[in-house]
Amino acid sequence: MLRSLHLPQEGLTFSYLDSGTPNAESYATIFIIHGHAFHSATFQKLFPIAASRGLRIVCINRQGFPGSSLYAEEDAHALQSPDATEDDRDTVLRRLGSHLARAVEQLTEELALPQDGARAILGWSLGNVFSLALFNSLEAKAQVSHLIVYEPVLYLLGASVPEGAQEPLRVLSFPDFLRWVTSYWPHGDLTTRDPAQLTITSDPSKAFKDPSPTIERLSLKEIAAAPDAIKPDTHLSQPRFSPALLRLTKAALAKAHKTGVRVVAVAGAQTSWLSLLGAWTAFEWAEGDAQLRIIPDANHFAAWDKPDVLLDALLESLS
Repeated sequence: MLRSLHLPQEGLTFSYLDSGTPNAESYATIFIIHGHAFHSATFQKLFPIAASRGLRIVCINRQGFPGSSLYAEEDAHALQSPDATEDDRDTVLRRLGSHLARAVEQLTEELALPQDGARAILGWSLGNVFSLALFNSLEAKAQVSHLIVYEPVLYLLGASVPEGAQEPLRVLSFPDFLRWVTSYWPHGDLTTRDPAQLTITSDPSKAFKDPSPTIERLSLKEIAAAPDAIKPDTHLSQPRFSPALLRLTKAALAKAHKTGVRVVAVAGAQTSWLSLLGAWTAFEWAEGDAQLRIIPDANHFAAWDKPDVLLDALLESLS
């Protein structure tokens, strides 16, 4: 059930899902920031098994998603308008990250999270833009030990896509994009971190037929529980945002190195080329003791299709 967190100073409300307190004095906590269209309910299958793993999961619905405040008009304009300046884009990302950081800091206190347990910020897919912005604004009292960059989209880190590659969110209809992003993809030797080993295509028919795309195996009730309407942050995928996203990513990774926060880049072995290239890039850009974890047989929606496998991989990343 969605709970509400009110930030009086900002005049905002964030809704969130909480897996609850494990039966242990000390435990790890992961704050999850969801992606584009699919909100926190995407991670609900992790909740029943989290406590048995000694883990607490808190998923925050970003602004504009169910139970959370809408974007301010000024912020929506900066996200959507082609006329926004570079300063406008830097400012809106910083402000939205600050809002989420205040939410994490307040939840850390209200939920009385143990001080000696591992504590991670995890962004999923497009949510990495907001988790990195959150991390940049986070104060030391939040005591974050890990920054998990999970299934990041390459160009949403500010990086360039391979020459000639088409970016699916820009060229596919939304139904076809859902098939593409929830498919299982055949790739070559991922240990090489060589783009030539990836199936780089925006054609959903090139994916494995078995398993079928996750979206084709959801009931109507399940689909209604997770996706929401396309939001202003869809415009983050436009090329005009790349410089601001690159500055954001580099700043977060530099801060992690400076403050001793371990960066963990995670992707499924059968996710799309965009997420594998994104995870490789985040790992390569991170300084110090970074970690790269590729989850066997997993796609972009391991939280739905393989919750046990994903949870175990995340816990291993925190050890």
